[in-house]
Amino acid sequence: GYTSDEDLVKGMAAGADDFVRKTPFSPDELHARVRAGERILALEGELARRNVELESAIGVLHDDLEAAASVQKSLLPADAKIAGNVQFSSMFCPSTHVSGDIFNVVPLDDRTCAFYVVDVAGHGVPASLTAVSLSNILTREFLAGAAENAPANSAAIDSGRSVPEVVTSLNERFQADHESARYFTMVYGVLDCETSTIKLCEAGHPLPILIPIDGPARTVGSGGFPVGLLPGSTYEADEISVRPGDRLYLYSDGITECTNGDGEQFGDERLLSYLEETRDLPIRAVLEGLERSISRWNGGDDLDDDVSMLALDVLGDEPAETVRD
Repeated sequence: GYTSDEDLVKGMAAGADDFVRKTPFSPDELHARVRAGERILALEGELARRNVELESAIGVLHDDLEAAASVQKSLLPADAKIAGNVQFSSMFCPSTHVSGDIFNVVPLDDRTCAFYVVDVAGHGVPASLTAVSLSNILTREFLAGAAENAPANSAAIDSGRSVPEVVTSLNERFQADHESARYFTMVYGVLDCETSTIKLCEAGHPLPILIPIDGPARTVGSGGFPVGLLPGSTYEADEISVRPGDRLYLYSDGITECTNGDGEQFGDERLLSYLEETRDLPIRAVLEGLERSISRWNGGDDLDDDVSMLALDVLGDEPAETVRD
């Protein structure tokens, strides 16, 4: 019985989805409005059903990502891995469930041990698939130069493959010749436990930081092009000697490029200063403290990029005879 426009506004404002005036009464209008209401209810029901299906699909996807993250973490080296008198420790903080960062420590023989850190361009599942693929490629046989037709875990190793040759081989294999290809940066090194020397090859990755026992922190290496970006790229190796008390840190740019609320990056100098100031702490305490520092820096928000670090800690004067876990 309320027929004015003011009544219509009040009715709609009170929560009605429609408003029909009794006067003048029109059966056709009433039927049309009822049918419109039926369509709205049907659409709401369909939307509710699809929301349930979507929530279920999201749950399955979440479980799959959790499983993928667990598999990826299983590919990382165990903490406190030992090669000679060098202990390897690590920090790994993906920006999502899975990561485009990967690293590992691979014994080549009783005397030498290879190690690498990789940062695949991009984030999420596509980058992580490339990272996992790299982990499967960078086996002892590949790194040491086994014959192409050698069976898995073969002892047919050509110890003559150099550090730059490994990176060059990867560059030839991962050329970005189509849109789905992904290039990556990396640092690849080989530790000689007998001579306490390390050969390093950098390919577009942040330069490693060396903390000598009796000197200031400094970066080492000469850089290079990312892997898979330019065909025919050449790479060089730098050699350093390490002594008991020295530490070497290899890390992804997710650390230095982490931003705070003002958009300021954590930066190279801040990382260098932190590692310098914590040189006397146990290596695990250094890594845990760095993780907390990064979290405080970005205000505890989700990371914009994957964060990883592989640390080498030279322990004592007597290197072990074999490389071991």
